[in-house]
Amino acid sequence: MRLRPNTLSSVSIGALTAAMLSTAALAQTAAPSDDGIALEEIVVTSRRASERLQDVPLAITAQSGALLAERGVADLQGVSRYTPGLQFKDFVTSFNGSATLRGLAQSNVQNAVGNVGVFIDGVYLQRGYMVNTSLGDWDRIEVVKGPQSALYGANTFSGAINYVTKAPTNEFAGNLLVTAGSADKSAQVAVGGPIIDGILSGRVFIAKSSYDGTWNNKLPGVSGKYKKFGASERDAWSGALRFTPTDKLTINGYYSEVNRTEYLRPYYEVDGTFVEDRTNCGVPNAVNPQGSMFCGTLPVNPASLRSGVGTPPKGLFAAEQPPAISSTKLIKISADYQMNETFGLHYLFGSARGQAIEDFSFFSNTYNPTGKTTISQQHEGGKLAYASHDLRLSFEPADSPFKGDIGYFHSEAKDQFLFGIRLVAPGVALTRLSTNPLSRTGIIAYNRYDANYDVNAVFARGSFKFLEDRATISAEGRYSKTDVSFNDILGRAAVTTRPILTNSFKDFTPRVTAEYKLSGVNMLYASAAKGVKAGGFNGYVAGTTVLTTAEQTFDQESNWTYEVGSKNTFRGGSLIFNASAFYVDWTNKQQGSTPSGYDINNVVLGATPPSIYRSIGNATAYGVEVDGMWRPIHQLQLTGSANWTHAEYADGSISPNYAGVCDNVICPRSGDISGKQLEGSPSFSAAVGAQYKDVLVGDWNYFAGVDVTYQNKQYQDTMNLVSIAAYTLVDGRLGIDNGQWKAFVWGKNLLDEDYIQNAFTVLSLRQYAPSFGEKRTLGMTVSASF
Repeated sequence: MRLRPNTLSSVSIGALTAAMLSTAALAQTAAPSDDGIALEEIVVTSRRASERLQDVPLAITAQSGALLAERGVADLQGVSRYTPGLQFKDFVTSFNGSATLRGLAQSNVQNAVGNVGVFIDGVYLQRGYMVNTSLGDWDRIEVVKGPQSALYGANTFSGAINYVTKAPTNEFAGNLLVTAGSADKSAQVAVGGPIIDGILSGRVFIAKSSYDGTWNNKLPGVSGKYKKFGASERDAWSGALRFTPTDKLTINGYYSEVNRTEYLRPYYEVDGTFVEDRTNCGVPNAVNPQGSMFCGTLPVNPASLRSGVGTPPKGLFAAEQPPAISSTKLIKISADYQMNETFGLHYLFGSARGQAIEDFSFFSNTYNPTGKTTISQQHEGGKLAYASHDLRLSFEPADSPFKGDIGYFHSEAKDQFLFGIRLVAPGVALTRLSTNPLSRTGIIAYNRYDANYDVNAVFARGSFKFLEDRATISAEGRYSKTDVSFNDILGRAAVTTRPILTNSFKDFTPRVTAEYKLSGVNMLYASAAKGVKAGGFNGYVAGTTVLTTAEQTFDQESNWTYEVGSKNTFRGGSLIFNASAFYVDWTNKQQGSTPSGYDINNVVLGATPPSIYRSIGNATAYGVEVDGMWRPIHQLQLTGSANWTHAEYADGSISPNYAGVCDNVICPRSGDISGKQLEGSPSFSAAVGAQYKDVLVGDWNYFAGVDVTYQNKQYQDTMNLVSIAAYTLVDGRLGIDNGQWKAFVWGKNLLDEDYIQNAFTVLSLRQYAPSFGEKRTLGMTVSASF
């Protein structure tokens, strides 16, 4: 007998709860630690207030800026390695960054709203090309799992990532960090302190990095940055002010700019319409009699996918072409006024502006990409302007078991987007035609729109403590109204009577949490929360197919997430162990589909079936997460975390019908994907680490650390036909420090494993483009605090 998902979830949650209870009960008899080996407390602001991480009834991973620097983490892909359950992908060119938590991957990576909200100090970054901010003056990065719509809004459908910057203080302080490695070099410096003693302080930060890449480009004749894949140039700077005219009022201001130039990541392509490529399943065509699709695990070495026609370079290769470029500017102004001992007034203004351009080619002839054939060069460009206001009144009387707050939120965003191709004649260089992301000069435009998002919301939350403050019940909720207008510029130009499309999406998103403290350092909790993501528009046409009125828009999607967990501190603070189990019911999933006006029974071989998005899918996800830290002796600290998630499409879910490409055996004509695993996320991932530190001489200490991360196989398509293999990465470091100076040598991917990090898969086009993680790199970092 096969257990249904909800039955399995009940069994796993029940077993985990029993384990939590027994483990927490042992805490009261556990032996205290020796003096000096208690772990450092971590403070987070995930609930808009400073709280000890161990006191927050949420599954949160927080990594300090210092730890990120030691691990050499440069972006969200690095953060995800040490956050089991989190995946971040921006494919070959970095334009469409997409984060996934607990297996809830989105189908439409071009959507202006993602499933995971990304913030800097609570200010929302709406577009995928803005979220991977890389360099910054970070105090820490917090990853909050589960929907946070009640507190942050509809853009935190499955969780939130918040970059927390270092605030100015009234003491002069600064830090310097310089890195030189086999593939990269970077430098960053920050200085801050009092401007008017006790009243005004400031801090400035500047950083720059250059990366050469680790994979050789085997195409003859390439030069400069094109000799290797994955090169990048990044720079950032920020300034912050803190104004405290009275003991009751604090005003903070922050401005930052991040600029990125990203060259092609290491990748290869296999295409079922190329005579040079060998595919192995689906409907045969003239050049691939064995089938025009690929089924199986994408190989690290593409040689097995070559048909033998022609003489391709051995390894990975691509012609010189423009890098992806992006720029993001952010402003934050916050004011906190403590009216009296009970009431506080809090205001947050945020502004984020970004733009990006991608010009990229999947070559029509991979063996001779600049030679005899016409090349199709993809162009993607976008601009985003976002502004928000958040006003909140807090109520927290000193002697009352009740506390809470109430507030109002408003935001406006204008998202402009262009997608099309440029046909490049034989022998013509692949160049960028314009630095304006929205310029259509020389472009065959497939999609060009301006979308406006206007959000108004009211929210409130409250908590009540009882049983001598051991038990707490809290509830929070947000009522949101999102007005979306969509100017389908191309569709309206074809028929001038077509109006701008508009729609309003309204919803109430609650969260209810119960927590019980078995002791001062051991807690059980349970929660239920709703997440929503606003709907959107497909426009008037898809390709040349005119859409029906119902197909022009897609509805919002939602999920209910149920979670139980336990947070525990043992042995006098030297051991932390946290665990949680969750179940997610995802409804109205925005899923790719084929327009009703497209005749799927008369597909012309080589034509591209138009795809739209409809709210027609359902899915479930359930799993278990654990994390912990242990300092058994003063010199040694151990860390570990793991996530197991089973996420699958529910009964009745469908995917685009690949008629003329996929046969009925592996792709049912109905498009039914019920029971298929959600693509884009592994079912298991883990991270373990150890660091040893002891006295070297005088004030100097030496330290050595190692981190091992693992993720298992993951599917890359809705039909579960294509996957990438599991991989394990090992990083290490060895250094000295005296509390002010630190110097260490480091190595990433020490075992030099070749692995595919993610893949861009379009079954309807018979295209598969896996992109690789970096090879082994070695280097040295020196930092100073003053």
